Amino acid sequence: MAVEHNFTHPRNLYEKLERDSTLLEAEVSGDNFFNFISTACHLQAWIKNEAGMKSDAVVKRLIKKIHETPGIRKCEDILAAKKQFRIFTDLINDELIVEISDERFNIHEFKNSIMEVYQSYFHVKGH
Repeated sequence: MAVEHNFTHPRNLYEKLERDSTLLEAEVSGDNFFNFISTACHLQAWIKNEAGMKSDAVVKRLIKKIHETPGIRKCEDILAAKKQFRIFTDLINDELIVEISDERFNIHEFKNSIMEVYQSYFHVKGH
């Protein structure tokens, strides 16, 4: 059976974000983190530019929520080369950390905070 990845609608990119999230959960690496944040940031443009959705009040609220989400803003800064990141294990607390400039976050909590923004739109609204 052939696997097809169709990228014609925001839902398709959201499904990629879910796959990226699963990969990052399974193996924390710089590559998997970068792929996840790249998809997360580009998804907002796909949502904004989908035909017929530009004036939708739900979409406007989502875009506002995306812009107000600190994690997504940090991801945008990484992608624009304004901030750098590194991933390491905090041996004292036994957790994986992503350090973005001088701020430290549990990588799984950081990822989940971004996923929650999009899940509310795609799962609850059914888009």
